Amino acid sequence: MHPPNELVFKVLVDDPISIRLLVYPSGHARKAIGLAIESAIKELFPLNLDPHLLYRGVEWSGLSRVLKNGCDVEPADAPFFAGHLSKALEYGCTGDQVIQVFRASYLKPSWEEHSPSSLSQTRLGELESLYQTKLITTDGKRLLFSRFPKSDTRTGTPYEREYGYWIPRESFKALVGVILIVENLENLSIA
Repeated sequence: MHPPNELVFKVLVDDPISIRLLVYPSGHARKAIGLAIESAIKELFPLNLDPHLLYRGVEWSGLSRVLKNGCDVEPADAPFFAGHLSKALEYGCTGDQVIQVFRASYLKPSWEEHSPSSLSQTRLGELESLYQTKLITTDGKRLLFSRFPKSDTRTGTPYEREYGYWIPRESFKALVGVILIVENLENLSIA
């Protein structure tokens, strides 16, 4: 395994989206890649740094959606899962990978929980228009609203509560930048 300081980042573009390329030697451990990114994040995106960042990893095929929408989901206000960098590195890692770096202040949790007695009819209507799924908690005392469909097995789970988000507006402002992680620059193709 190579030490993280042997990894080299290249600036591909800074406008309209900051994109950095990380080429890593074959067999390099994902943990070392994460350490390199974490130690270099201020240098990678100096003009766009937010005190709290969230990361989302996707396969290389998601890059075109990121460039089009400001995130890889369609529509751009659809729910998705994001978290700390090590979690993002778990996804799309069978080969080259796209890491989206988001300002947490622009993301909202994909869920809200309320006591039914605390909701006016107006507020209940607002929540039902923002969140496609309404569940009753197991104790029957609270309502859980989620942007994920009821058919998604993660809806209303602790996993959604920890990692579920959506971008209500300005997805490109939410996106700090993109890190493209590739093993072999010679085989790189951006379609």
